[in-house]
Amino acid sequence: MSSYYAVHCCRAGIVQNKTNPLNVTPPIQAVDQDRNIQPPSDRPGILYSILIGKPAAYAEYFSLNRTTAELMLLKPIDREIYRRFDLVIKVRKNSKCTHTVPFM
Repeated sequence: MSSYYAVHCCRAGIVQNKTNPLNVTPPIQAVDQDRNIQPPSDRPGILYSILIGKPAAYAEYFSLNRTTAELMLLKPIDREIYRRFDLVIKVRKNSKCTHTVPFM
């Protein structure tokens, strides 16, 4: 059975020298479009992860909750060093189906 997800691009507003909370708009969210095919007790959950990012130092600064997709800032970002981070969020329901979403 194939899976379909509704996905979108997001932006996060980050105040310099401040960590959490991040203001991600719209929130990072994937919707399983075939969710009504299975009974609720048999539906696998949606899992999120950061697939890749630019610049390469993104992993020092960002963490993503696998089940809620809450994006956390791990340490303050110096705007003189980094002006922008681009992240690609991986969304999966099971090992057979993976979709990616650009996040800028």
